Amino acid sequence: MFGGGSSDVSGALTYAKAHAPGSRWTLIVSSETTAAPYVIKGESVAAMGGFTGRETVLTHAFLAKLVRSGEARYFLVGGGGGFGGGGAANNSAVQTIASICKQVPAASWSTASASSGGSGLYDCAGKADAIAAAG
Repeated sequence: MFGGGSSDVSGALTYAKAHAPGSRWTLIVSSETTAAPYVIKGESVAAMGGFTGRETVLTHAFLAKLVRSGEARYFLVGGGGGFGGGGAANNSAVQTIASICKQVPAASWSTASASSGGSGLYDCAGKADAIAAAG
């Protein structure tokens, strides 16, 4: 799955809930495929990219607005597999988050089995101006 497997998302979601999540979105992941099971469960999880995560759905200006207003703070990006693999890496919003926001140490949120997926949890608090400038 793009943006992390279910263990990655569960761990990141638990971490975000315990560390001042966004007021609208507790966690934003790379693809709709990754977000869907959590949305169905009623969690406040959203996607940055389309079905596979390859498409950039959110503009840098909109991401910056979400972060600046406090609606979003945590983003789970990376991981591999699925639909040709690595699609999320081509998403410019994902690249911006990974290069600008502070990566949360994996030991703080990831389980041993999830950490092998290569996902990264990023805290974007205070990074709205840099995100906007990257677009």
